[in-house]
Parts: sequence; structure tokens; C-alpha cells
Amino acid sequence: MISPYLTILGASLRGHGLGILLGFLLVLLVSTLASAEDEAEPTGIQLLDFLLGSWQGTAFEANDTGVGEREFAIILGGEFIHIHNRIIYEATHTDSVGRVREDWGIMSIDHSRETLVLRQFSDNGAATRYEADSVVGQNEIVIYFVSKRIENDPDNSWARLTITIHGPERFSELLERGNADGVVNERLESHWVRK
Repeated sequence: MISPYLTILGASLRGHGLGILLGFLLVLLVSTLASAEDEAEPTGIQLLDFLLGSWQGTAFEANDTGVGEREFAIILGGEFIHIHNRIIYEATHTDSVGRVREDWGIMSIDHSRETLVLRQFSDNGAATRYEADSVVGQNEIVIYFVSKRIENDPDNSWARLTITIHGPERFSELLERGNADGVVNERLESHWVRK
């Protein structure tokens, strides 16, 4: 049974593509919640609960390949999802030790603007606020996040994060960064599976 809240929320967010995402997430959650009929149906950020837990993955950036771990956890009374990401890149002929890339993120729903928001804090000092620009899909869900603000960015660049949800056990990401002229100058691709 679909709750009135989800029906209303899905309809009101449809213009931003979030209705499709929420519908897909509900389908993923229905199978999990089918055995627990007495429990309350998820609302708000709880619709992203399928992301919760530990993930492992591979990352590709320029000529570097790395392995990563990612953790999604509910925080602050269930209103936010905290993301901890750590990728260790292989040593190369120019970097005999390899390098570590780490970032934290906070995902939430801005109810007043009916928008899915991701705030990402990187080990290079950048803090990026993304908003879901659109959500598309039928067999897979693709969420397009576009940067709205990047703190500590002297180049006035932009970022676009594309998350493709392949099902409850697998997703992939493509992060593209560009300069003020719109030219992509950095690209990071990663593939994740549940641990």
C-alpha cells in the first residue's frame, strides 16, 4: 500500500525528477518492508535507506585506478544520511606510495524547495553543495546532481555528479569537474557493490 504522504510527495517533486526517484526507491523498499506490515512506512530521507550500509568499489581517475570503501549512515534523528568515502589509488611510476582520496557527504531533502541535496566535503578543502537537477530512468534510476556552490574554489569551476542506481546491490558514479568556460578538466568514475 502506498501512503498518502508518498503519493503527495511524489507528485509535488515530479517537476524536479524526484517523483521518479521516490517511486523507484519505494519499489525497492516494498520488498524489504513486505514482511514488516506493522512498521510505519518510510518518509523523507528514509526513502534512501537502501543506500545504508557498507559498500566497496573501484575508481578510475585520469590514469589512476583505486579501490574504495564507502559507508552510508542515518544521523541526526533520521533527517540526514552521512556518507564517508575513502579511495586508495595504486602506486605509479611518478607516485611510489599511491595516494588516498577521502571525502564526507551529507544527503538530505530540502522540503521547502522539494529538492534532494548533497553536500560534499573533500580532503582538498573544497566543500560542494549539489542539488538534484533531474532524475530519469525505467530499469535503472539516474540522478543528475549539479553543483550550486563550491567553497574554496579559486577557479570558479563547476561539478556534475551522475549516480546510476543499478538495483539494491549496485550503483555507479561519474563526477565531472570543469572550468568557468564549461570545459571538463577532471573526470572520476567509480563502481560500487554492497559488502
